[in-house]
Amino acid sequence: MFERYSERARRVLFFARYELSVLGGETIDPAHLLLGLLRDSKDTDRLFTSRNIPPAELRVKIEQGVARGATLPTSVEIPFAAATERVLHFAAEESDRLLHHTVEPEHLLLALLRENDPVAAASLIAYGIGLDDTREFIVSRLRDRPATADMEPIESVNPLAAAHIERIGQLVRDLAQTDSNSAEGQTLVGRIDNELMMLMNLLS
Repeated sequence: MFERYSERARRVLFFARYELSVLGGETIDPAHLLLGLLRDSKDTDRLFTSRNIPPAELRVKIEQGVARGATLPTSVEIPFAAATERVLHFAAEESDRLLHHTVEPEHLLLALLRENDPVAAASLIAYGIGLDDTREFIVSRLRDRPATADMEPIESVNPLAAAHIERIGQLVRDLAQTDSNSAEGQTLVGRIDNELMMLMNLLS
């Protein structure tokens, strides 16, 4: 599934996992995905800015609605909730709708609105962010961009952060070829979590 995900979209997934490690819980829910999206997506920030919505304020609203739970070590593999699995499927459909070969954070945002989650989608809708107008906004942003290219080159970020992101991307590709429950797979998961934590420390 994740072979189509751009580096930007993969970062959103990693940040969603990080949000879960901070807030606690047993599954990665759509709300964690939206928090990850808020943490790392300049293009969706433009959408919020156009509606005069402070991303920090939206983040607080989402965090208030997130189901809390026991925090788990970063080395523990956390599954996606069924609703999140649907969001990932919808994101691929949105990418196909726009004739893109990659799944981008913008597609994830549309997918979150389609899932109508009581926290993620409800928080967006409360600020007047609906599916149809958001799709129109995103189409206008992406219309002239190459379908096969990530919309923001990774070199445009902090060089040290870019190095961590590149390593994370390679580890994810390695993990996709490995049984995640095997010793090798668990080692890769641990290395991914370590890289993610170093990246978060760098960006904080």
